[in-house]
Amino acid sequence: MSNICDILHIFKKGQAMTLKSKNLITSLFAGVLSLVGYLIYALSSVAPESSNLQSWAILIIVALGIAIGLQVIVHIIFYIVAHIGIAAKTGDPKAAERTMKAEMKDDERGKQIDLKTRYIGYLFFGLGFVSALVALAFGAIPLLALHLVLGSCFIGGFVEGVISIYYNERK
Repeated sequence: MSNICDILHIFKKGQAMTLKSKNLITSLFAGVLSLVGYLIYALSSVAPESSNLQSWAILIIVALGIAIGLQVIVHIIFYIVAHIGIAAKTGDPKAAERTMKAEMKDDERGKQIDLKTRYIGYLFFGLGFVSALVALAFGAIPLLALHLVLGSCFIGGFVEGVISIYYNERK
C-alpha cells in the first residue's frame, strides 16, 4: 500500500517528470486504448464463436497489428510534440534536440530499472501461461486459455510500465 502512496506522492510533488516517464505514460495510454478496442470487439455480437479458434487467432493477430501501429503513431506524435514544447521553452531547436537525446539516453540506473521491470513483465507472462495450462487441465475451453495468456501479457506490460515510471521518478 505504501508503494501506491509513493507513486501518488511523486505525481503531487509538482516537479517536472522526465521525458522517459512521459513517454512511458503515453505508451501505457496507447496500450489501454488498444485493449479497450479489442474488448469492445471481442465482447460484441460480431465476435467469432468460442469454438472457432482459427477466427480468434486471426482476430488477435489483427488486434496486435493495430496495437503496434497505434504505438508507433502515438510515439511519433509524442516526439514531435515534445520537441516542439522543448524548443518553445528554450527558443532553440538545436537545444531541444540535445535535451531530448540526453533525457532519452539510458545510463546505468536506467538499465537497472529496465532489468527489474522486465523481470516483472516476464513473471506476469509466466503466471498467465501456467494459469492457462491449469485451466486447460481442468477442462476449460481453449479460448479461455488463449485470453489468460493475452491478458497476462497486457497486465505484465502495464505493471512493468507503471513500476518503470515509479523508479524513473524516484530520485
